[in-house]
Amino acid sequence: MKTTKFELERPNACRLYSVLGQILWLHAATGSTTTDEQKLDALRTAMSNLEQEVGVRRLSFIQDEIYYSL
Repeated sequence: MKTTKFELERPNACRLYSVLGQILWLHAATGSTTTDEQKLDALRTAMSNLEQEVGVRRLSFIQDEIYYSL
């Protein structure tokens, strides 16, 4: 398995960490025991937090940085 090392500036690394946390929270919040309405509410919350804490443009920039590093 080939490994690739890439570096992110500290602010972008923190943003990526936040995004991963949101994804994990969303996964936990939308387990099989929740209703569709609860899943939609969880998705709205996660997307709102993502936009407020990270920003879609910044996330796109981080994605580009990682892609070009690979």
